[in-house]
Amino acid sequence: MSAPGKPMDRDISCINFAALIDYVSARLGRDAVDSLLHGLVDGDEFLIEDKYEPGRIVPVGLEHLQDPDYWVSNEFSIRFFQNASRILPGNRPLYRAGIETVLQHASLKKFSALARILPADRLLARVPRENRKYNRTKTVRIVEQGRGRAVFELRYRPGKEPTKEICEWNLGIYAGYGLVSGAKNIRLTETNCVTEGAPACIFEAVWTGLPLIKRIQGFFFYVMGPDFVEAYEKERLEKEDLVFNLEQKIEERTEDLRKSEERYRSLAANLERIVESRTKALRDSEERYRTLIENSEDVILVLQDWQIRFANAKAFQLLGYSGEEIVGKKLAGLVLPEDRGVIDRLRRDNRSGRRLGNVYDFRLVGKDGSTHRAEMTVVGCEWEGSPAVLSFLRDVTEKRELEEKVRESEALYRSLVEGSGDIIVQLDYNRVFTFVNPSGLAFFGKRQEDLVGRCLDDHVVADDLRKTRRQINMVFHGKNLVSFENRLLNAKGEIRHVSWTMNSVRGADGQVTGVQAVARDVTEAKRREEQAIQMEKLTALGEMAGGVAHDFNNILAAILGRAQLLKLYLERQAADRGVEPDVQIAEGLDIIETAASDAAETVRRIQEFTRVRSDRSFVNVNLHEVVKDVIELTRPRWKDQAESRGVKITVSESLGEVHPVLGNPSELREVLINLVVNAVNAMPEGGDILIETGTEDDTSWVSVTDTGVGMSREVQKRVFDPFFTTRGPQSSGLGLSVSYGIAKRHGGEILIKSKRHKGTTFTLKLPAAMGGSPVEEREARDRTVVPASILVVDDEEAIRKNLYDILTLEGHRVTLASGGEEGIKIFKEGEFDLVFTDLGMPEISGWQVAKAIKEINSKTPVIIITGWGATLDKQKVRESGIDLQISKPFRIHQLLELVSEGLELRKRMEEGGP
Repeated sequence: MSAPGKPMDRDISCINFAALIDYVSARLGRDAVDSLLHGLVDGDEFLIEDKYEPGRIVPVGLEHLQDPDYWVSNEFSIRFFQNASRILPGNRPLYRAGIETVLQHASLKKFSALARILPADRLLARVPRENRKYNRTKTVRIVEQGRGRAVFELRYRPGKEPTKEICEWNLGIYAGYGLVSGAKNIRLTETNCVTEGAPACIFEAVWTGLPLIKRIQGFFFYVMGPDFVEAYEKERLEKEDLVFNLEQKIEERTEDLRKSEERYRSLAANLERIVESRTKALRDSEERYRTLIENSEDVILVLQDWQIRFANAKAFQLLGYSGEEIVGKKLAGLVLPEDRGVIDRLRRDNRSGRRLGNVYDFRLVGKDGSTHRAEMTVVGCEWEGSPAVLSFLRDVTEKRELEEKVRESEALYRSLVEGSGDIIVQLDYNRVFTFVNPSGLAFFGKRQEDLVGRCLDDHVVADDLRKTRRQINMVFHGKNLVSFENRLLNAKGEIRHVSWTMNSVRGADGQVTGVQAVARDVTEAKRREEQAIQMEKLTALGEMAGGVAHDFNNILAAILGRAQLLKLYLERQAADRGVEPDVQIAEGLDIIETAASDAAETVRRIQEFTRVRSDRSFVNVNLHEVVKDVIELTRPRWKDQAESRGVKITVSESLGEVHPVLGNPSELREVLINLVVNAVNAMPEGGDILIETGTEDDTSWVSVTDTGVGMSREVQKRVFDPFFTTRGPQSSGLGLSVSYGIAKRHGGEILIKSKRHKGTTFTLKLPAAMGGSPVEEREARDRTVVPASILVVDDEEAIRKNLYDILTLEGHRVTLASGGEEGIKIFKEGEFDLVFTDLGMPEISGWQVAKAIKEINSKTPVIIITGWGATLDKQKVRESGIDLQISKPFRIHQLLELVSEGLELRKRMEEGGP
């Protein structure tokens, strides 16, 4: 079929179609031409290029088919000849049309008279040349030629195969060439045909030639009266055609009679063989049935009056009786007494004339007392000329045992599936539920009949839908086991994280018919995992922060100490001179001291949020009091500052019953202050903050809820990360991380529930107090300074100089050592009332220095100076002999108070006191 806008292939000249159209019109009338061209012209199916306007494509029309200069496609030709075969009458209409078309062809009429002188073989030799002029789908050649005989081979191009109608047309064309010469009795037959699978069509032509004198006479007759000759030839053609048809029918009938005679002869010859074979078949059949019965796996019995008249070998094997023992026994005698009611039912069915097609189930008893479960079917029969019952018994003992095991296995499977806490489902190819266990029904909050038939997609969070479909498709495409996680909406509309394990369900043909899946709600596990990751982050950052803080504390200790000393020097110098201290210098020193103190506080906060274990004494804390303090402490932030910006923020409280918690009040206030400040920052346009308290089991909780901008899932994952902030440079990003560290140190946790543009709730959960004691506050009292001999061991020169200046200013005698080894050596050579030693030093640490000093003189107090900012391990403190500690950076009054405390401790140890 030609595509619209594309002309047909140039395969066959329209000269043939014009001749056949004229033939149909002359024989059947003009209306028949419309039927011949039905579906071929004036449409878009077959198009042709106009020879007068090259490049113009038009539908094929009658005018094109009557013009020898046009060519059409092979497909058009096939359809054209099929239409002709359908409308032309007669036994071989296209064969006849081909003959008459050649006889009437204009190009042949020019030399028809001369053709009558030529012999038929000369004229038939024109066939290949004529084909090349009008047809490009095939090549024709004469493979054999002799007196009164010629053989043609028609070989078609690939994809250009003919139909039977075209073969008939070709036969008529070649026969017409023979008739033009005046040949008699011309016969053309097709010995091979492409339509039947042959590589080429082979046509054989046989005719009776005319003597030369006859051909010359024919020439003069045609010259003198061509119309008469044509009419004569047409009449001769019809007669020859009639004779040909009669001869063909006679040959066919003769062939049928010959075949019929042969059939009857073979039938008579085979009758005897059939009788003989039937007799042998009967003998074989009897032997075969005897073999089948004797080798049957079923027990076969013939019963008359319910007594056994015949039993096969299987009956002997199963029941243990010989043939003589079992024949004559009552069937009921072989049945367990408790099951003989089944035999009575069989008798009643037989007496009532009911169909004996039922299956009767009972237990047989063998000769040795063994029992066998049996199923029996019976049919009516005759035995030795009398009515009987033919019964088939099958030993189903193993089958029943297997069925029982299957029932037990099914019950176990059902209990496992129905009792499982996991969600177990089956899905079809469209991810539609075909089964859901009780846990799954509880999760989705639906009944079995409401959920089965619904699609899993309806319960999957939209962002996870594509991943879910891809994973399930992997199962349907052959992957045996697929594991993945997604998020589902449960019965409450909550988003839950679910871990899936899926495998395929296959039918008897091995094809995947569905998916069997086990799902587990891992929301809480993921939350715990995230908390563990958070703790790992804090631990790793704590190790890093500890080292950084130590170095900073050393630097700050030198700065802060020197600033305080300079202030002290300035004040004393001014007092000695009787003047006021220089204001600019004093203010500058104050600025240095304040900056150093602020820096020390920043370092403390870095250390604070990474600290997991408690390093302070806890007391019983009333959360209601903490909440009220926090509201008042944050009032300037959420009320005064907000109103100054034209923003209104309201804070309300809903305090439920809570148990006291064990903790540090100031730290818990810091946590809630951070949460309230975070809520205020989340409401730049104003809003409401609600603080609630309550108790769950042994846990007390405080929640802070705002109506602010909310947080995305990504922000929620990082909100407790140190230095993470969404507020830009104006925030340090330590508030919530410090709060998280305090909560963990108190044995609690902070939970987040937030949604974009829907607000946020932070919930602080703390274990209820099981009992606690208040912190004993050390009473501050004035101490009298007693000059003492003090050894200072520190590898930082600035720290050593500060300590030296501070202590000597108070009248103490100070000896300095730049390392642990030097300090131990100096201590051995002199007498000292106190020893100050840095904790982290190269080669020999403060731990080792303290232990060595205690071994030399156990009554000399050792004060450790640390820049790590963490409480020392109590066990290590006892083992090393450290008595007191001070953290860098420190203030002068703290150092001097520690000196007084150390001297009092030495006095008590010398007096033998604690």
